[in-house]
Amino acid sequence: MRPTRRRARKKTDDGWVINGAKMWISMANFAKVALIFAQTDPELGNKGLACFIVDTDQPGFQPQTIEHKMGLHALDTASISLEDVEVSDEDVLGEVGQGFKVAMSNLDSGRYSVAAGCVGICQGCVEESVNYAKEREQFGRPIASFQLVQAMIADMTVKTEASRMLVWTRRLAEDQGRKNTLETSIAKLHATEWHRWSAQTWRSRCTVARAMSMTTRSSATSAMRV
Repeated sequence: MRPTRRRARKKTDDGWVINGAKMWISMANFAKVALIFAQTDPELGNKGLACFIVDTDQPGFQPQTIEHKMGLHALDTASISLEDVEVSDEDVLGEVGQGFKVAMSNLDSGRYSVAAGCVGICQGCVEESVNYAKEREQFGRPIASFQLVQAMIADMTVKTEASRMLVWTRRLAEDQGRKNTLETSIAKLHATEWHRWSAQTWRSRCTVARAMSMTTRSSATSAMRV
């Protein structure tokens, strides 16, 4: 959350005007109502935050679809900009200054959904990497037969399964009625860190293939010189 990116200014005795922007908003292209956290007084820090219930049909509310995602293809995500979006005092959820408290009340479930989504991305990276390693050939055989590639895929698989177990542990804690903030934080931290690592490893498959191609050409050149 970056409260300084969204400001709410008191317009009249019973209204506010919001300006700002935010990235990675779920269902922003379709939602008819949005919860916007905005800063009403920067000097107050978190105590100046307020949560506003905003009608998205206003001209000043502009979503823009985020394209070319590596995961979450089934989830609509967008950036939004707010330009002179008007709300009334009745549209404040809770009290002005309680926005941080409102946000934190839903943080646990939000972290859980992020962790679970990252596990899916990790799994997709593993599957795509395995398929590519079986199809891509160097030295007359699939690169899946080389120890370096096998080690990369093994690391991806281990980290994916570890993230999956942490997500399941959090789910178990909730099913048992236990406070699960710690489990949620651990699951989100691990899954988000390793989904990024898995994505980078998946991209690097081309780098490995190119390196093998260069080795092949170098060996052939050396042989010709001899």
